[in-house]
Amino acid sequence: MIYKIKISEEAALDLDEAYQWYESQISQLGSEFIRVVDKKKFNFDSTKSFGLPYYL
Repeated sequence: MIYKIKISEEAALDLDEAYQWYESQISQLGSEFIRVVDKKKFNFDSTKSFGLPYYL
């Protein structure tokens, strides 16, 4: 089954803020953070969502 993942506007703003913070700590750490988040988006266990929308 194919699931469509939606990222709310608020979550997108949080991700951008986290990216900026990680980037300010160590160069390229923000990019690594986004890479891990993107990977997690596509590897979530759909059995844990109980049919509810999955928001990241």
